[in-house]
Amino acid sequence: MSYLTFEDKGTSESGKTGRWTVNNAADGAVLGWVEWKSPWRRYWFCPVNGTGFDAACLRDIEQFLTARMEER
Repeated sequence: MSYLTFEDKGTSESGKTGRWTVNNAADGAVLGWVEWKSPWRRYWFCPVNGTGFDAACLRDIEQFLTARMEER
């Protein structure tokens, strides 16, 4: 069971890459976002200040990032 949800926020201003918020599944609070990081040539997760993640949440985020890179 995941404690996170990933909400599609459409594409970047260029229209080339996707954007998502990462939310707490229980209350919908935004915990961070996933977007394209041009210098790294990959999607990355940027957490909101003051948020914390256990190993299970980090695994969910890693799996989401990996899936987005495979789609790209």
